[in-house]
Amino acid sequence: MKKIPILLIMLLFIAACNNAGTEAAKEEAAEKKAPKGKQGIEVAVISISGMHCDACVTTINNALSGLEGVEGTKVSLEYEQAKVKFDPSKVSTDAFKAAIEDKGYVVDSIQVMEMSDQAAKPEEQPSPQVE
Repeated sequence: MKKIPILLIMLLFIAACNNAGTEAAKEEAAEKKAPKGKQGIEVAVISISGMHCDACVTTINNALSGLEGVEGTKVSLEYEQAKVKFDPSKVSTDAFKAAIEDKGYVVDSIQVMEMSDQAAKPEEQPSPQVE
């Protein structure tokens, strides 16, 4: 008679453990399928020749920020470069080069970096000097 309650408790315990494992597996599978907030966002640092004034900065900034998939831009006359925060599934670095060169400037190089969740906006990141 004492064995029945013990068996019931053991069955409930085993069922609970199995259910917990199934729930964890479901959550893990859902995380792999669902895109995470800013996953895939990248920052391009573009070295540009031919900028001479603030109007040049504004022209390049407007050309880049008008592209679909661009989330933010920062153009520096001092460092002769632009930083572009973008979604690579929507826009490519070739589009950046074409937009800048279409305005009469020369793209010397483009460096792309993936952003982590802790990364700041391009406007807040220090400008790396490109040699």
